[in-house]
Amino acid sequence: MANHVTSFFDFQNVPPESGEHVVNVLFEDLEVTDRERICNLLEIDEDDFIEEVGAKWCMIEEVTYDPETASLALSLISAWHWPEDFAHSLVDIVYTAHDAVPHAFVRYMDEGPNFVGWYAWGDDVDDGAYIDSDDFTEIIGSEMYTVTYDDNGEEQEVVENEDWYDEWDDYANACQEHFFDTEEE
Repeated sequence: MANHVTSFFDFQNVPPESGEHVVNVLFEDLEVTDRERICNLLEIDEDDFIEEVGAKWCMIEEVTYDPETASLALSLISAWHWPEDFAHSLVDIVYTAHDAVPHAFVRYMDEGPNFVGWYAWGDDVDDGAYIDSDDFTEIIGSEMYTVTYDDNGEEQEVVENEDWYDEWDDYANACQEHFFDTEEE
């Protein structure tokens, strides 16, 4: 079974024609597959999907554009990896095509989660962080699970840290706030 990766896209200062274009293309024909709609948005052939999107498949969960706040939000689920190449292309579609400065942030999480991460685009920013589960404690502040062992070293119990997801959200929110605050200075 492939791991599912959930990605949340937050684009700010979106030119109106870009926000409307993305929503229209991704929802213009609900009779076709998400794959076809993504290919239409990127103007690529379906045979190039994996290479151009960066994931084996990708499902569109939500796309919203708010003209009052000039914000575009997407939620996608993909296989094996976050749709990194799609994200870079989407930044070009939304901002570069209209000579606008990118102001975008994506956070993603594998279903395990085996990894989490974020990526940001801005005036002088095109960077992100991929965090493997081995590094959760060091970077996020805690482990997702606690394992207890008996005197013979046999695993006794695995307990989920119920606060871990909140800690991940706090970490990702802090990265996003730092990025957006830095961009506005």
